[in-house]
Amino acid sequence: MPSQPPHHAGRSSEASRGVRLPQGECGVWWADPGAAGPRLAAILSGAEHERWRRFRFDHDRAAYLAAHALTRIVAGGLLGIAPGDVSFETACANCGGPHGKPKMPGGVLEFSITHSRRRVGVAFAHHLPVGIDVEDVTADRLGAALALTVLAPAEQAALASLPEDRRSDGFLRYWTRKEALLKATGLGLSVSPELVTVTAPGDSPALLAWTATPALAQPAYLHDLDPGPAQVAALAVLGGRPTIAEHHASWLLAT
Repeated sequence: MPSQPPHHAGRSSEASRGVRLPQGECGVWWADPGAAGPRLAAILSGAEHERWRRFRFDHDRAAYLAAHALTRIVAGGLLGIAPGDVSFETACANCGGPHGKPKMPGGVLEFSITHSRRRVGVAFAHHLPVGIDVEDVTADRLGAALALTVLAPAEQAALASLPEDRRSDGFLRYWTRKEALLKATGLGLSVSPELVTVTAPGDSPALLAWTATPALAQPAYLHDLDPGPAQVAALAVLGGRPTIAEHHASWLLAT
């Protein structure tokens, strides 16, 4: 990467100066993957840049670049530094190895990244672990075998009771709530999703039971989000209940 950011990276720095995250708030920024042009690769780290280049399919490459560039632009605005100067570290919640949920040194800002083919998002909070997940709504998303592997028995029964044309979206509501929570803990899919029981799709989001090991060390709060048409998304916050502010921020990637 060049030692001095090119002009287009400088425009990203200018745009990020308008980003704000008041105390007691969890901010969620949404963007269209198509808003991020290849010029934004200049603000990625060397490791991110290499991973971006290795994606085989254009849609995966676009989503990865948009999600990681958006994260850097928002973080740069919150920290008062250039997006390319933002640093992340990873540590596995199980073994402490250099993989797992990314964090910023010092732990002042917690964040989580998600992307589907048609939407990318990043959530930030002060000191509170967060997790976010978004999924595209597609007609063939739900398979009976998949539901059996990730839903608890009570959830399977609730899903089966829905009209057939609502089951696919209902499954995504279950899945995004679980995935957001597992990402917030840093444990990810090392915990079997069927050991986590959440409320039914039509009910207010909440964790009903956690039978996995290790036990949850902090209270968990779930929120359904509004990422845009044909998308389902959820947010999990551990240890506190901040207000939630969603921002549609494709403009941050286009500047």
